[in-house]
Amino acid sequence: MTYKEMAFWRSEQTLGVFVLFLCLALQSSLNFFAGWEQFFFQFATTFSTPPTRAFEPGWGPGLAFTATALAGLYIAWVLPQLSAGWASAISLGLVAGVLLLEFWALTVLNLWFKLVFPATLLGLPFAAQWLHRLLATPLAPVQQKLASEQTDRMMGLALQGQGQLDMAFERFQRMPMTATLAADLYWLAMDYERQQRFDKARAAYAYIGAFDANFKDVPERLANAAAATQMPPASAAISAPLDAPQITPESGQALGRYRIESKLGKGAMGMVFLAKDPKIGRRVALKTMALSQTFDGLELVDARDRFFREAKAAGCLQHPGIVTIFDVGEEQGLAYIAMEYVTGQNLQPHCKPGQLMPLPRVVSIVARVAQALAYAHKNKVIHRDIKPANVMYDLVTDTVKVTDFGIARITDGNKTKTGVVLGTPNYMSPEQLTGRTVDGRSDLYALGTMLFQLLVGALPFKATTISELMAKIATEPAPDVRQFRAEIPEDLARIVARLLEKSPEKRYQHGEKLALDLTLFATRVQSHVSCVGSTPSVQVACRATVPIDLEL
Repeated sequence: MTYKEMAFWRSEQTLGVFVLFLCLALQSSLNFFAGWEQFFFQFATTFSTPPTRAFEPGWGPGLAFTATALAGLYIAWVLPQLSAGWASAISLGLVAGVLLLEFWALTVLNLWFKLVFPATLLGLPFAAQWLHRLLATPLAPVQQKLASEQTDRMMGLALQGQGQLDMAFERFQRMPMTATLAADLYWLAMDYERQQRFDKARAAYAYIGAFDANFKDVPERLANAAAATQMPPASAAISAPLDAPQITPESGQALGRYRIESKLGKGAMGMVFLAKDPKIGRRVALKTMALSQTFDGLELVDARDRFFREAKAAGCLQHPGIVTIFDVGEEQGLAYIAMEYVTGQNLQPHCKPGQLMPLPRVVSIVARVAQALAYAHKNKVIHRDIKPANVMYDLVTDTVKVTDFGIARITDGNKTKTGVVLGTPNYMSPEQLTGRTVDGRSDLYALGTMLFQLLVGALPFKATTISELMAKIATEPAPDVRQFRAEIPEDLARIVARLLEKSPEKRYQHGEKLALDLTLFATRVQSHVSCVGSTPSVQVACRATVPIDLEL
C-alpha cells in the first residue's frame, strides 16, 4: 500500500502545491522551531574541541529555505508514490542526513545552517504512519464487531419486513442486548401476536424481560402470550376460510357479473382471466386473489380490508399509461379485480441478452412509465412493485401501460400466512427492504433497476441467497451500467446511476424530472442520428445541443 492509498494520506497535485507553500510560509514567518534550533546548536557545539562560536552565514537562510522547499516537494509528489515501508525508510534516512549535515557544519565548519525545520517536515510522514497504526490496531476489532452487529440488525429488520419473523429473531439473538435491540424485539413480538404465533411471541417477550423486566408493557404481554399458548386462538372458529371456487376457462363459470372466457396467465397471488361484462359487452382482465387461502385469522380480515381500500385508491387513477380498474369484488372467498384488458405483453421477455429492445425504444418506454408514476404519486398512490412483469407494451400500437397498482400493498409486501416471501426483492429499494417508510422515490428506484435490466439484460445485483441479495441492495453501490454494455452513452448511464442511489434524497425526487431527462436524451440521440451525413452547418448545430441537466 502506498501513502497515497492510505486513508490518512490522500495527496493530489493540488494538495501538494498547498503543502509546498505551507512549508515555505512556516519557514519564512514562524519562529516555533527557534528553540529547537538553539537546543541543537548547544548540543552540537559541545562536541567541538575546543568549543567554538559558530555563526550563520548570509546565505544560510536561503539554504534553509531551499531545504524546506525540497522537503515539501518530496512530501507532495515523491512520497505518495512509495510503499509504506520504503517511504518510512527513506524519510528516516533523509531526516538523519539533514541533521548530520547541520551537526557537521557546526562542529567542523563553524557554520550554522538551521535545518531542524526541514528535517522535522521529512519526519512527519513516518510519525503519521506510526500514529495511524497505533490508533488503528486496537480499534480494528471494535470496528469490525460494530459493523457485524449493525449488519445483523439491518438484516433482521429486513427479514422482519418481509415476514420472515423466525429468521429475523435468529439474527437479533446474535447481537448483544441493548435498549435499541429490545425495542426491535418488542415490535417483532407484536408481529408474532398478529400472526397468532403466541409461543414465538412469548419467547421474544421473555428474551426482552431477561434484559429489562419492566420494559414497556412486556410483563403483561408475556402473561397474555403464555395464557394464549394454552388454548386455541379465539378467532380460529370464526375465520376458517371457505374453499375458493375452482375456476376453469372451459366451464364458462361466472364470477360476480363477469363470465370467464379464457385464462391469460398466473400471478403470484392467483389466476388472471379474460372475462366479459355481459351488461355492456366489455372484455376485461379479471385478476383473482384467493385471500382466504393465503391469509387466515386476523390477517385475513386485515388483508380483505386492504384489498378493497387499495383497489379503490388505484381505481381512482385515470391515466393513459396506467391500466384502468373498473370493478372490485369478492365471491365465495375469492377476491377479484376487473381491469382494462390490454393487448401486447409485459417486458419480461426483453430482459434477457439477445432479446433486448433498441435503446431508443427502451428510453421511450421508461419515460412513459415515469410519467405514469408521476401522476400516481401526485394522487398519493405508490405502486411498490414496479418491475418488467408489471409493465405492458404493445409493439403494434406503441402503447405502454403500468398494471397492478396497489397489489403489493394489498398483499402487505407479498407476505403469505406462512411468512414466505413471494418472488425475490430484486427491484425493491433499500428503504423498502429495511422496513422504512416508502414514498414515490422507492418506485423510481425500482424503475431504475428495470431500466438497467432492459439495457443490459442483467440485474445490477446478483446473489445466491435472498439474504445476501438484500444486503447488497441495502449497502453496496450499484455498478456502472457501462460495465455491462460499454456503448451506452454517458448521459444515460448518469440517469441510471441517479435512480439507483441508496439515499432517496440523492435520487430523482419526481417522475416528471426523470421523464424530461429521458425525453431530452432521446431527442439528442435522434438529433445525432439525423446529423449523420448532413451538411457541415447542420452538424455544427447538432454539436451545440445543450447537455442534460441532472439536477433537481
